Amino acid sequence: MNDKIYRITEWISKLALLNLLWLLTSALGLVLFTFFPATVAMFATVRDFLTKDISTPVTKTFIYHFKKDFLRSTGYGVIVLLIGLIGYADLLFINQSQVVETMLFHIPLYLFLIFAFLTLLYLIPIYVHYDFPFFTVIKRAFLTMLIHPIQTLLMLTTVALSVYLMTFIPGLLFFYGGSFISLVLMSISLTIFQQLSERQTEKNATQTAEPSH
Repeated sequence: MNDKIYRITEWISKLALLNLLWLLTSALGLVLFTFFPATVAMFATVRDFLTKDISTPVTKTFIYHFKKDFLRSTGYGVIVLLIGLIGYADLLFINQSQVVETMLFHIPLYLFLIFAFLTLLYLIPIYVHYDFPFFTVIKRAFLTMLIHPIQTLLMLTTVALSVYLMTFIPGLLFFYGGSFISLVLMSISLTIFQQLSERQTEKNATQTAEPSH
């Protein structure tokens, strides 16, 4: 019983520290330059908590991933920022235009932005879990989102509900706004990755067992 209480308090304290590290490193780079590397480092640290042990040192692990993945994570950040800016500019243009043909672009643009956002839910978890080439990570994130709609809906629902509840308790968003969301997304993603790994193992075992002709 005491061991369980200790582990719960350890999770609570380490998630709070992790969130503060994420906020601090994001602020040091004026958000624009370090937000994505800090976010990737936060997800990678949470992954270490889940796949290794909660006793993993927070600050040391966070700084390690922040430095190691800085350039590649910045690249993903640039892509996300460009997509966001282009989408925002297009929405402004469409909303201000009175041309019927232009108004027809609303639906495909909204669909593109929705799919881009849903892909983003899996982008960082896949990046920190696998060693894929740069653009393969984006492709795998998109395919994972399409293939697992239930898990994607679970992600959205859990995150939305968590943020909603946090707004009622002062300080929770500050101490857990980022780290708890990364815990939710990483936990669901790891479940998917485990299922995929088991299926691949079963497939390999079946192929090995098949008699050669």
